Amino acid sequence: MRLLGIPALVVTLASCLYGIIAGHAIVSWHIIPVLVLYPLWGTIQQWLVISLFGGNMLKTGAFAQSITYLLTALLFAVIHYPSGLLMAGTFALALTYLVTFARHQNVYALGLYHGWLGGVFYYFALGRDPWMEFIDKL
Repeated sequence: MRLLGIPALVVTLASCLYGIIAGHAIVSWHIIPVLVLYPLWGTIQQWLVISLFGGNMLKTGAFAQSITYLLTALLFAVIHYPSGLLMAGTFALALTYLVTFARHQNVYALGLYHGWLGGVFYYFALGRDPWMEFIDKL
């Protein structure tokens, strides 16, 4: 958690600043359930992509470490298609998470930060309300 604290703070501040400057930041109480629930989905994503895909390639030595990082980050970005901004953000974040995962083998901290940063990114940088998107689908 401590290792990712500074990058998480930078991403949070950058997302908020970008959203405010772009004029599409959403400030709503809906962010609260998203920040509580989204880390669960974030942990599942981290387990599937970072641990199973990237982690297994690192363990088997199928590719050089840098190629494994690149392929895994690309997969993570493609999963977040079609938003170019979200794809760029998840690519960069996946690289940071892979370095952390390679050292500590823990997806729980990654999932927690994934959920928190994802929630902030959606509301501020993308100007989207994932809580209402979820409720509308129900």
